[in-house]
Amino acid sequence: MSFFDGLVTPDPPEPEPPQRQERHLARYVPPKGNELAPPQNQFVPALLEHIVEVGRGTDARVVLRGWEVWRHSVTMRLGVFLSRITMGGSPRHPASGGAVASGLRFGLLLGDGRRVTTLDDDARTSTPGGGPPRPILSAQPGMGGGYHYDIALHLSQLPPEGGLRLVVEWPDEGIPETATELDAAAVRAAAERAHEVWPDLDPDLDPSLGRGLAPTPPPGRSPVPNPASPSILKPPPMPSAMRPPGPVPMPMPGPTPMPAPRPASWHGSVPADVRAAYVSAAGQAAAAPSPPNTPPPMDRGDWEEMGRNGMRDVALVRARLTHGADPLVSHGDDGTLLHVMAEAGSVDVLEELARWVGDVDVVAEWTHETPLWRAVCHGRADNVAVLLAAGADPWRPVILGRSAGALARWTKMARLFEELPGYVPPTDTERAEQAEADRQADVFYEEEYYSISVAFVAGLDEDEVIRRLGGDPARCPVLDLDTNPGPFGTGPGGFDPNDRENAERFLGIRVVPGGCVVVQPQSYRASSPAVVTQLSPGTRAYGLHISGVKGTYGHLAVDGVSVRGEEIGRTAHGDSSDGHWLYRFWDADPEGVVGRDKLEAYQLAYAAAEAGVTITNASQVAGPPNRWLELSPTSPLLA
Repeated sequence: MSFFDGLVTPDPPEPEPPQRQERHLARYVPPKGNELAPPQNQFVPALLEHIVEVGRGTDARVVLRGWEVWRHSVTMRLGVFLSRITMGGSPRHPASGGAVASGLRFGLLLGDGRRVTTLDDDARTSTPGGGPPRPILSAQPGMGGGYHYDIALHLSQLPPEGGLRLVVEWPDEGIPETATELDAAAVRAAAERAHEVWPDLDPDLDPSLGRGLAPTPPPGRSPVPNPASPSILKPPPMPSAMRPPGPVPMPMPGPTPMPAPRPASWHGSVPADVRAAYVSAAGQAAAAPSPPNTPPPMDRGDWEEMGRNGMRDVALVRARLTHGADPLVSHGDDGTLLHVMAEAGSVDVLEELARWVGDVDVVAEWTHETPLWRAVCHGRADNVAVLLAAGADPWRPVILGRSAGALARWTKMARLFEELPGYVPPTDTERAEQAEADRQADVFYEEEYYSISVAFVAGLDEDEVIRRLGGDPARCPVLDLDTNPGPFGTGPGGFDPNDRENAERFLGIRVVPGGCVVVQPQSYRASSPAVVTQLSPGTRAYGLHISGVKGTYGHLAVDGVSVRGEEIGRTAHGDSSDGHWLYRFWDADPEGVVGRDKLEAYQLAYAAAEAGVTITNASQVAGPPNRWLELSPTSPLLA
């Protein structure tokens, strides 16, 4: 007799299975070095409860909640609690990337004396001369939002025997460097209790090849999504630098009452020839659906089983809407379905959705953007025309008082707005400022800046910069690398750039029009608050670190005082400066002025302008400096 007798309905007969590929999990193989992510598919971790406050500020607390101990690595679960938040912005945390000078960071001092932190780059985790790799400490965001969110702090190796100290610091929230002693022995002992779920699997199986055939799901069951074909209804999340932490709001079950659709022929006040030109040129190709393997059902009142092809099929979308599907269903951080389609959807589908929406200026919960704003920022002139025709307000203040129409004046979409009531053309001063910003960005274009940090400071020469950073100008000779490159190409007696631990102590100095540039090619050191603030008495200094996938971070100091630290990304926040707009950080159009590969050039142009210096050649930043300053191992700038 079964506990579930009488409750289980037999499955209907399965149809003839087609040829489809399965994916299979291979047996866990212990890592040879670092376990970069928790092995959640193969293990249930041993749990250690440990609740202790590890960081305290006026409006912020960081609390260790416990440990998940795996066989060869360990994950610390922490909670971040805030009593004050900025509306329209997002708390800074390590998952937003990199060594941001004023952000939350974590470190561990291991029993063998090694230090690992969430600020480490690849060079810091390498082992000179071979040998076992250094552990890696990484932080990932968890659930939460607003006044609380979780962080998973993963150490890629079990801590060695001896002591274990967790260090937390968060300058933005007034949390000073705080050390907490932890029990490494308890963690190591718990590793033996981690339970392996699949010990009998084939360890040599290549899961990417698959094997066997998977039957087609019986009627009434949803197929398993194919990872190679993500649904447009579940787009990939924004980069962490653009996305505030928080839960993904889920739509409520059941159909939502819909207003009567607008007449399909209503096209608002956009001139017909203008609208037709943009829609026909950019929209028709995107609107053509490619044939799906299995047509999604039309008689459903939701958006399930649509897939990418289904969301391009205007007849299918219209049928779903007729059956009660919500055109404003939530897509979490990306806003509503209308926002998603304004950015990435076809003209016909967006036009159909707009007919079923009472107000096309619906505001996204997290980003506070309207669909029109989203379409402008992503260069969708065709969808901009559709939304204007559906009644979108082009002059509605969206973020920090800016409107979608104000942004569009600086793009190829300007003509769509010029004939609308309320249009105000840019002034001569605004045009000149924008032209200068674009010109300075052009100077930086077509050079590589990956991992570089730079400080721009106004009004100082090389000797004064060296003195302010604690050096002696007489010990920093001017380089002539063409005639005397030295053993490593860094000058006579120069340093080995491949010795990253030592190389980080060297800062390059070069005079430029209006001031000086300080460069560190391999770490964030030149842009640190300590360096920038020490350069700034009596003037302005701005530091910038381009850390690749971890984001770009800046710091401004004026007259010896740290003014602000900021993450420079596509999304504006409540404290974003005017430079966010002038230097086009908002412009995500791959075919626009910034395009696919010019954002770093605009970020550097912004940093130079914030300090008040002018760069006339990209080699002044990307090339060799005039002089090297070696910081003393005891310099407070290395703390």
